[in-house]
Amino acid sequence: MRPFFSPSAQRTFFDRHVPPSSLLAEIAKITSAPLELMFDAVPFPQAQQEAYDILAPGGTLLLVLQLKIEVKSDERKHAVKVFASGYVREENRVIASSLFKVLSGLLEEGAMK
Repeated sequence: MRPFFSPSAQRTFFDRHVPPSSLLAEIAKITSAPLELMFDAVPFPQAQQEAYDILAPGGTLLLVLQLKIEVKSDERKHAVKVFASGYVREENRVIASSLFKVLSGLLEEGAMK
């Protein structure tokens, strides 16, 4: 499975069906640079561990669900659970709802990246 590179965002996304055991080899095909920031949207412990192991010292792993692995303080790596929603605060709901109605169009025309 080939990774998807988004030139406008300058980010590379890997399909969720890439086995965690193959992730390092797939990354090595596109870069030899240390990975200082990784976003893991797959909630499986094996995927979290693989992302954490690949991360450069001093790097940060962003997770959408609870951390399921042990973070070693001597490795100077960080793992942070992130959350975002336009609906959590009542005062944001109208703006979020308006944005979500037009977001696809803004992305398609390049007005928002």
